[in-house]
Amino acid sequence: MRLTNDMRNKILFALMEHRFQSDEDAVHKRWTAFADDVYNDMYAAWERKLIAKMPAAWVSKDLTIYISFAGKQAALAMSEARPNPSLQRKVYNASHPLSLRFEDLVAQSDKLRAERNKAMAEAKAALGSVQTVTKLLELWPEISSFVPKVVTYSVPAPRFEDLNRALKLPPKAKAIAT
Repeated sequence: MRLTNDMRNKILFALMEHRFQSDEDAVHKRWTAFADDVYNDMYAAWERKLIAKMPAAWVSKDLTIYISFAGKQAALAMSEARPNPSLQRKVYNASHPLSLRFEDLVAQSDKLRAERNKAMAEAKAALGSVQTVTKLLELWPEISSFVPKVVTYSVPAPRFEDLNRALKLPPKAKAIAT
């Protein structure tokens, strides 16, 4: 069976999800926990209690907070929408522990993205090097569970005697050529 571009893309997507989804989920959880910690650093416990008592019209609830870590701007998504009365962006200097955690998370995210991009390019090249599913599985049998199962339908061979009878063939008069 011919290996189509659609099949290649489905295989590639499944491979990337298999290999990287759990790592990406883990990094995402670390980013979310970090955003929650930054929020808690921005507002002391007594401030959060005071903010919670404010009328709803005075304070909007936001899922995202905007921060500056040593001059690098970041929009961080928290685990839940929280009251954020300040329109000002908090600024952390380079030596602050949260700035150091930020740099570490950026490095982890960049490393994972680079690893994924490299693996994707190599897998895409491998998938593009073959034209049939059979050849792909012959060269790379470990990928078999990622190859979409294709259902083929067998069309019964026409019964020419029945078709001739239905179309009144052969004609008694000569057919008109166009």
